Amino acid sequence: MLKNLGFFHRNRHVGGHYGVSEAEDGLLSAILRYSTWNKIIVWIDGQVTPDSSWSRADVRSSNSMIKDVSDGEVDAIHHVGLGPSTFGEVRGSKPIPVYTSVYPALSYNNQINAHILEYLSRKTNLDTNIFPTQCSREVVRRIYKQLADSGLVINANLKEEVIPIGVDTDLYAPLEEDERTEIRQREGIPREAIVAVVVSRFSPSDKADLLPLLRSVKYSRYTPAKEVLFVLVGGDRYFGARKYVQMLKHEVAVLGIQDQVFVRTVNERSRLVDLVRSANIFISPADSIQETFGITPIEAMSAGLPAIVSDWNGYRETVLDGQTGYLAKTTLFSNEVLWQYANNAANFRHHHLVVGQSVSVDTDDMVEKCFALADNPEHLSRMSTAARTHALKRYSWAKIIASYERLWEVRESARFLTDKTLQTTIDYAYVFRNYPTEIHHDGKVFELTPYGFDICQGKYRLPVFSDLIDFLSPDLICRVLGTFQQGSSSVLNLVMDLEDVDQDSIRFCVGWMTKNRIIRHISKAGAR
Repeated sequence: MLKNLGFFHRNRHVGGHYGVSEAEDGLLSAILRYSTWNKIIVWIDGQVTPDSSWSRADVRSSNSMIKDVSDGEVDAIHHVGLGPSTFGEVRGSKPIPVYTSVYPALSYNNQINAHILEYLSRKTNLDTNIFPTQCSREVVRRIYKQLADSGLVINANLKEEVIPIGVDTDLYAPLEEDERTEIRQREGIPREAIVAVVVSRFSPSDKADLLPLLRSVKYSRYTPAKEVLFVLVGGDRYFGARKYVQMLKHEVAVLGIQDQVFVRTVNERSRLVDLVRSANIFISPADSIQETFGITPIEAMSAGLPAIVSDWNGYRETVLDGQTGYLAKTTLFSNEVLWQYANNAANFRHHHLVVGQSVSVDTDDMVEKCFALADNPEHLSRMSTAARTHALKRYSWAKIIASYERLWEVRESARFLTDKTLQTTIDYAYVFRNYPTEIHHDGKVFELTPYGFDICQGKYRLPVFSDLIDFLSPDLICRVLGTFQQGSSSVLNLVMDLEDVDQDSIRFCVGWMTKNRIIRHISKAGAR
């Protein structure tokens, strides 16, 4: 029996390496390489330049998708990310072909309302929603629960599967020592140093704010016996990336850690791969709600790098704490204004920045774990081997494509899930509350860090993103800092001290100060 697959390819971004695009390109390449299906039709939306791996593909314009489906040319359609509005028109009243859709990110309010809720009405019991992690699956389940609570009647159950995104384990393979030396010489990185690489989109809204990590490097009380370098690698073709790179470089200079931290702008894929493979440890203090899986830790583990990452959403499912790397504690300083803003923000980057600045990642612990691994080469070697083994066993594309092919087989009759489309307002606080390690409570006591004392004494100028002005005024920062100069305090104490300031604003300020290593939680009661 002939089996034909249709793959919808969206050209989402021009320039830069975006996670959803990386996932889409990687999956398509893997399907063309490993799938046992007879024919792969690739519908292209926009301008995409196929490479040599596309030789097997029957490439067509996305404008022909409706006709091709109507003519019965495909048995299944696969898509990465939220489906286009044309999918409803493509399907019409036909439950076949089967749809499988991967949701690597679900954090944009307009996308959730415009796609997920409407698209639900055209799903059948034969279709499958595929999630890279259990955590992202939980996000969608919470969205669907809100739909059901608002009156949506489900006629049939939609299939759900958790299938991770794969990695090219041949491309991301451990290096021989002479290869590592060659790359390091080319990049100006000392041969004998232990290199902790941070591969990240240079964006505090789309991926991770790296400024707190720099402060943790500066103020670490752990002095490793061996030289440890932190190499921050990323492209600068994203929105606002060049300005943020300048901010990072300036902070490195101000803190005086130029010999410990290198910031490298890299837009060439091959060079980025080389830098990852030539490193010893991988770090990612991700804090964005759109980071539902995280490809870079998988790539790093495949290359034999232990991954030290945030205990955040999908990361906690891909990195085995204490075996293939470590998970650093995250705390979400939640407040009502923060989540209400999500439904009103016109700019998703601004919304993600505000949410990310409410997430504190224990970057002090990350840095300490790096230094500890550097001082224990036997443990570093064991963890490196375990990381590579884990990637081969769990994330090789051949195994993942086999899992997909099971879902494309039609073995039963189809029914549409719903009779109508129902719009609703999403409760963001409920949807994303499973992401962090913990939710902050207002009774927690905090004190100034050494960096915070230096800020108060005027040693450093505190950088504040201009986009936060509506949530974080200079006057509020000064008043809260003044309170902490007098001693430890909590949100509850600050609310009593600053009677003219609302609790949500104080909570955001305290969360932002914690994230930026200005204050730290102390495990004791009895704030003033």
